[in-house]
Amino acid sequence: MKMLKKIVLCCFTLLFCFTIQNVSAASTCNYDEQVELNNLSSTVKTGYEIKRVVTDMEGNVLPDVKEEEAVEDSPYVLSTRIRVYVLNITDDIYIKITSDKGLEKTYHYSDTTNGEISFSGGDLTEIINYQVTVYSNKNNCNGELYRTIDFVTPMKNMYSSFSDCEAIPNYEYCQHYITAPFLATDSEIQKGIDKEYQKVRQQKQEEEEKKEKTFFEKLQDFYNKNKIILYSLFGIVVIAGVLTTIVILKKRRSRIL
Repeated sequence: MKMLKKIVLCCFTLLFCFTIQNVSAASTCNYDEQVELNNLSSTVKTGYEIKRVVTDMEGNVLPDVKEEEAVEDSPYVLSTRIRVYVLNITDDIYIKITSDKGLEKTYHYSDTTNGEISFSGGDLTEIINYQVTVYSNKNNCNGELYRTIDFVTPMKNMYSSFSDCEAIPNYEYCQHYITAPFLATDSEIQKGIDKEYQKVRQQKQEEEEKKEKTFFEKLQDFYNKNKIILYSLFGIVVIAGVLTTIVILKKRRSRIL
């Protein structure tokens, strides 16, 4: 009997603790506020833009200098940079951005330009993984997490500058930007590019040969279908030529006489 009471008491204790945990985990905002926050967080957009910029010799971006001024022997350099952006931040939400390269920063609406933030994502020499977490900024449930967004910014693929890659830009090892490192060795990558290039080259050669073959086949087919007409035309041309020659000769003789 005593054992039964202890079991029942333990069950009630566990149930009580579980109930407290659920209550503490529940949002302190009401239902309408939670719906609003879910809607607001769902509109938050992340992305990046790759663009050419003019920099000085130290790598500082010079937005007022035009690309045409970055010529040889000038103090300017044309460079490719990436900008990361987050859109649709409002007064009722704020975000925290982290990356696997050490970035960790929080943005409220007051830190944005009409709800938008952007910052430099570097010079495309490395792949960067970002995470954006969206939190409530309402007084009733400030700091509650409503959404997590993960995205990756790419890096330049050095193999894309190979001459063979010009013919196969969509090939895995020839794409201009990549969002995951290659697992193959340099030797394996170079062999893969060469093999794909030779395959594409062979395909183009076969297509050209097929076009030439098709042209001559069509020409032969035209001849077979119209050879009677062609012979007739040829005969008419020959006869006309002979008659013309005879007329000319007669005229010359009549002049001599």
